[in-house]
Formats: sequence, C-alpha cells, structure tokens
Amino acid sequence: MTPPVLTGDRCQCTVCSLYFNSDYAFCKHRVGRHMPMERRCLTEPEMLEKGMALVGHFWISKRRAAQTIPSNGISSKPGALFSDAPVVPVALLATDSNAFAFGSHGAGGLP
Repeated sequence: MTPPVLTGDRCQCTVCSLYFNSDYAFCKHRVGRHMPMERRCLTEPEMLEKGMALVGHFWISKRRAAQTIPSNGISSKPGALFSDAPVVPVALLATDSNAFAFGSHGAGGLP
C-alpha cells in the first residue's frame, strides 16, 4: 500500500505510525505528562471514545454532525419565513483594489 501524501497540516505519529489530518488531531491523541516522560498514544478505541474519527487514512479530531438539507432549500415547517438550509458564507471576490462583489448579487457583479 502506498502511504498517504502528507501535505499542509497533515502528519504521521512517529510512535504509533497513525496518520492525522491536523496537528490538533495529532496532539489530541497524545496524552500524559511531559515530565517525567509519561506521554503515550491513545488507542484507536480511546480515540473513538473521545469523538475522533478515521476518514480514509487520516484521523480527524471530531466528526461533523450530519446535516439534512431539503432538496428545494425551502422549509417544511409551517409558518417558517426563511429556508432551513444552512447559510454558506460567500467569499469576497476582489474585482479591483476598491470594488468587491458579494456572490452574484453584489454591486459590480462578478469579474
């Protein structure tokens, strides 16, 4: 098996050889005091108990809650004024040094 590629914040523990999606997840799996040296790696069942999850080859610090999004984006609750679909942040797109577009509805539109 080809080992996963470690890019960005991803890392591999030199003690237990497991792969982690971030430094935070890596640190979460190491427990114990530094002095005297009592540090150890959590076992896989202990990591699962802490809420960590294995995604592909990489352990992550916490699995995101599953979200159900209506296919039409419209609330099924009676009397609801707005959609129940989650709000997705829209990145600011620089069109020049003084103008920004907010999605497709902002002044100036998309570049």
